[in-house]
Amino acid sequence: PVRDAIWEAVSTTLERGHSGVASVRGKGALYAFVRLPGGVDDADAVRILAEHGVLVIPGSAAGMPGHLRVSFASIPPATQACADAISAFRLGLAAIAAVSQTQSSLPLAAQASHVSGTMSSERRGM
Repeated sequence: PVRDAIWEAVSTTLERGHSGVASVRGKGALYAFVRLPGGVDDADAVRILAEHGVLVIPGSAAGMPGHLRVSFASIPPATQACADAISAFRLGLAAIAAVSQTQSSLPLAAQASHVSGTMSSERRGM
Protein backbone atom coordinates (compact mmCIF):
# COMPACT_ATOMS: atom_id res chain seq x y z
CA PRO A 1 0.00 0.00 0.00
CA VAL A 2 2.71 2.58 0.84
CA ARG A 3 4.75 1.36 -2.14
CA ASP A 4 1.68 1.71 -4.38
CA ALA A 5 1.04 5.25 -3.13
CA ILE A 6 4.68 6.21 -3.78
CA TRP A 7 4.50 4.92 -7.36
CA GLU A 8 1.11 6.55 -7.95
CA ALA A 9 2.60 9.90 -6.87
CA VAL A 10 5.56 9.38 -9.22
CA SER A 11 3.39 8.44 -12.19
CA THR A 12 1.01 11.40 -11.77
CA THR A 13 3.76 14.00 -11.30
CA LEU A 14 7.17 13.16 -12.76
CA GLU A 15 6.21 10.63 -15.42
CA ARG A 16 3.11 12.38 -16.76
CA GLY A 17 4.04 14.45 -19.77
CA HIS A 18 7.71 13.47 -19.71
CA SER A 19 8.35 10.92 -22.41
CA GLY A 20 11.18 8.61 -21.55
CA VAL A 21 10.78 9.12 -17.81
CA ALA A 22 9.80 5.78 -16.39
CA SER A 23 11.11 4.37 -13.15
CA VAL A 24 11.62 0.66 -12.59
CA ARG A 25 9.09 -0.54 -10.07
CA GLY A 26 10.60 -3.08 -7.71
CA LYS A 27 8.34 -5.42 -5.81
CA GLY A 28 10.40 -6.43 -2.78
CA ALA A 29 12.60 -3.57 -1.60
CA LEU A 30 11.62 -0.98 0.98
CA TYR A 31 12.97 1.77 -1.25
CA ALA A 32 12.54 2.94 -4.81
CA PHE A 33 14.81 4.53 -7.39
CA VAL A 34 12.77 7.26 -9.04
CA ARG A 35 14.04 8.51 -12.40
CA LEU A 36 14.12 12.31 -12.74
CA PRO A 37 13.18 14.21 -15.90
CA GLY A 38 16.14 15.12 -18.10
CA GLY A 39 18.07 18.14 -16.98
CA VAL A 40 17.05 17.82 -13.32
CA ASP A 41 20.06 17.31 -11.08
CA ASP A 42 19.43 14.79 -8.32
CA ALA A 43 21.06 17.01 -5.67
CA ASP A 44 18.72 19.87 -6.64
CA ALA A 45 15.74 17.50 -6.49
CA VAL A 46 16.80 16.43 -2.98
CA ARG A 47 16.80 20.10 -1.91
CA ILE A 48 13.37 20.69 -3.43
CA LEU A 49 11.90 17.70 -1.62
CA ALA A 50 13.56 18.79 1.63
CA GLU A 51 11.72 22.11 1.31
CA HIS A 52 8.54 20.00 1.44
CA GLY A 53 9.74 18.08 4.50
CA VAL A 54 10.68 14.95 2.54
CA LEU A 55 14.15 13.46 2.94
CA VAL A 56 15.54 11.30 0.14
CA ILE A 57 19.02 10.33 -1.06
CA PRO A 58 20.37 11.54 -4.41
CA GLY A 59 20.72 8.63 -6.77
CA SER A 60 24.30 9.64 -7.52
CA ALA A 61 25.20 8.66 -3.94
CA ALA A 62 24.11 5.12 -4.79
CA GLY A 63 25.60 4.96 -8.29
CA MET A 64 22.34 6.04 -10.00
CA PRO A 65 22.72 9.67 -11.14
CA GLY A 66 19.50 11.19 -12.44
CA HIS A 67 17.46 9.28 -9.84
CA LEU A 68 16.26 9.66 -6.27
CA ARG A 69 16.44 6.86 -3.71
CA VAL A 70 13.18 6.99 -1.78
CA SER A 71 12.84 4.81 1.31
CA PHE A 72 9.41 4.06 2.67
CA ALA A 73 10.42 1.57 5.36
CA SER A 74 9.65 3.91 8.25
CA ILE A 75 6.23 5.09 7.06
CA PRO A 76 3.48 3.34 9.03
CA PRO A 77 0.81 2.28 6.51
CA ALA A 78 -2.82 3.37 6.79
CA THR A 79 -2.12 6.23 9.20
CA GLN A 80 -2.44 9.98 9.06
CA ALA A 81 1.36 10.16 9.13
CA CYS A 82 1.43 8.04 5.95
CA ALA A 83 -1.15 10.24 4.23
CA ASP A 84 0.78 13.37 5.22
CA ALA A 85 4.09 11.91 3.99
CA ILE A 86 2.61 10.91 0.63
CA SER A 87 0.99 14.34 0.25
CA ALA A 88 4.28 16.12 0.96
CA PHE A 89 6.10 13.77 -1.45
CA ARG A 90 3.53 14.44 -4.17
CA LEU A 91 3.85 18.23 -3.73
CA GLY A 92 7.63 18.01 -3.89
CA LEU A 93 7.53 15.86 -7.02
CA ALA A 94 5.08 18.27 -8.63
CA ALA A 95 7.50 21.14 -7.91
CA ILE A 96 10.33 19.16 -9.51
CA ALA A 97 8.16 18.38 -12.56
CA ALA A 98 7.12 22.04 -12.90
CA VAL A 99 10.73 23.20 -12.65
CA SER A 100 11.84 20.71 -15.29
CA GLN A 101 9.35 22.24 -17.71
CA THR A 102 10.35 25.84 -16.97
CA GLN A 103 12.54 27.59 -19.49
CA SER A 104 13.66 30.22 -16.97
CA SER A 105 17.31 31.06 -16.39
CA LEU A 106 16.86 30.92 -12.61
CA PRO A 107 18.77 28.21 -10.74
CA LEU A 108 16.65 25.09 -10.22
CA ALA A 109 16.31 25.55 -6.43
CA ALA A 110 15.10 29.16 -6.89
CA GLN A 111 12.52 28.04 -9.46
CA ALA A 112 11.29 25.35 -7.09
CA SER A 113 10.86 27.86 -4.27
CA HIS A 114 8.68 29.98 -6.54
CA VAL A 115 6.66 26.99 -7.72
CA SER A 116 6.33 25.65 -4.17
CA GLY A 117 5.04 28.98 -2.91
CA THR A 118 2.49 29.15 -5.72
CA MET A 119 1.34 25.57 -5.10
CA SER A 120 1.02 26.17 -1.34
CA SER A 121 -1.12 29.25 -1.97
CA GLU A 122 -3.31 27.34 -4.40
CA ARG A 123 -3.70 24.47 -1.92
CA ARG A 124 -4.87 26.90 0.76
CA GLY A 125 -7.38 28.36 -1.72
CA MET A 126 -5.61 31.73 -1.97
